[in-house]
Amino acid sequence: MLNCAKATIVSAVVLTLFLFISKNLFSDDFNEVLYSNAKCFETTFFAECKFNNGNIIIGGKNINKNWHGNVKLVFESKTAYRFFKDGEVRYGVEYFNNGYYVGDLTSDAYFYGLGTFYFDSGSKASYQNWHEDKRIGYFHSANGKRETGRFDTDHNLIIPLTLNKDFQLKLNNMELLARSVEVDFKNEYQEFLKKKRIFISSSSNSNKSSVLNSTDENSSQTSSTNYVSGKKESSSYNLNLIIGLGILFIFIVIILWKKASPSKITQADTKESQSQKDSQEEIERYKNLSLADSRKLFSYGVKEFMSVPEACRQLRSEYFKWTTVSNNPDGLKKSLSQKNMNNIIRLRKKLEC
Repeated sequence: MLNCAKATIVSAVVLTLFLFISKNLFSDDFNEVLYSNAKCFETTFFAECKFNNGNIIIGGKNINKNWHGNVKLVFESKTAYRFFKDGEVRYGVEYFNNGYYVGDLTSDAYFYGLGTFYFDSGSKASYQNWHEDKRIGYFHSANGKRETGRFDTDHNLIIPLTLNKDFQLKLNNMELLARSVEVDFKNEYQEFLKKKRIFISSSSNSNKSSVLNSTDENSSQTSSTNYVSGKKESSSYNLNLIIGLGILFIFIVIILWKKASPSKITQADTKESQSQKDSQEEIERYKNLSLADSRKLFSYGVKEFMSVPEACRQLRSEYFKWTTVSNNPDGLKKSLSQKNMNNIIRLRKKLEC
């Protein structure tokens, strides 16, 4: 018992030290930085940049200044919400002047794989291979006519075909994933804007007294390199230090675990502990939801007795139902369907579906 107490205390001290050092290395301070190709407001893992060519990019980034996570891009001809992984695009929503695309994207943001283009006219085209000239899927026109088969790039039917039975399920899953980028970005951006307002307010109050006259001071506020340059040298020291601390922490925990004699834990104790854990999870499965979110959850057919996986399946079923309504030419019904789809995406996110 004494050894276990010692191990617990030492583990807590090591963990506290590790978190303290990590927090200082990656503090989420708000800054305004001028690069050679852009002016940015940024924290450690989020940035809002206006580039010299007029483009605006806002969203998550990693310590190497590569876009990472949910990102919004505003260009002269269109707006897009894309999910990035270490600077490369994966999927998202692309808005054009005649409609919008939802689905998979190449690393350069070209249509790829599974996705749907929703035309402003009310028509929609859903294919499983957007990157090819002859595309397999279906075209649903605004007048209700639906054609299934192989199409050319102008959505003209070349030959009728029967789609794979799992085509629609895979398509719906991809669209759900792509649409979540816009919803998640808006939530993250709201938190960023709070910090930005505080920063701007604080800067305006002290602007006159904080004018920098020396060359060294000015250079600290201006980077001569392009934003999202892909260079990693500036952060390699911090990254290596974090990795080293992580390995040290894991090594210490392993030693303490062995000293605590885990071999004495019986199979019966393990089963009882797991049973108590499952029981606790059953009781607390929806505790993180607010009263308003709980009401919305139950309004989509979720019952109190359902487990989290069952609730996730029910929400997915409801999402598919509203996607069919989104193609309705009635503007009110389309707006209602989009609102419900966004609510379902947010609830699935909170339930960690």
